[in-house]
Amino acid sequence: MNKESMTINELLSLSSNVKTKSKSYDPRLIRHRRNRWVYKVGDYLVRLFVPKISYAVKKTLSPAELKNRTKIKDRNVYVSCTCGFWKWSGPDYNAFDNDYSERAHSDLTPPDVRDPDRENYLCKHSYAALKKFRRDVKFAE
Repeated sequence: MNKESMTINELLSLSSNVKTKSKSYDPRLIRHRRNRWVYKVGDYLVRLFVPKISYAVKKTLSPAELKNRTKIKDRNVYVSCTCGFWKWSGPDYNAFDNDYSERAHSDLTPPDVRDPDRENYLCKHSYAALKKFRRDVKFAE
């Protein structure tokens, strides 16, 4: 497996195949606790996790550097969705393979039939939630 964590901007740019389908959704924030957000998108839940910046790193940075480090658009993000497309059409497998999965467990079955080229990084629900998250949340510790 590759361990490559991805930023919000990287995930959104890699997932242009679901961009138009996601426009009909208006994600609603239903829970926020520290560095975790849960959005209701259609009938599904999208979970987002932004890891904290460690104290050891924080104390080595100047205030300006720290402000730049806490910008959401440049931070790694971990994502999961409860829809069937996420589980069976590639995003779940790709999330684990590229280390951006919010979930702790997956069956890791490769989607050789539905996504043989490993192009599905997000479903339309997670794409819509990430867009709203990036627009509404600017900084996170």
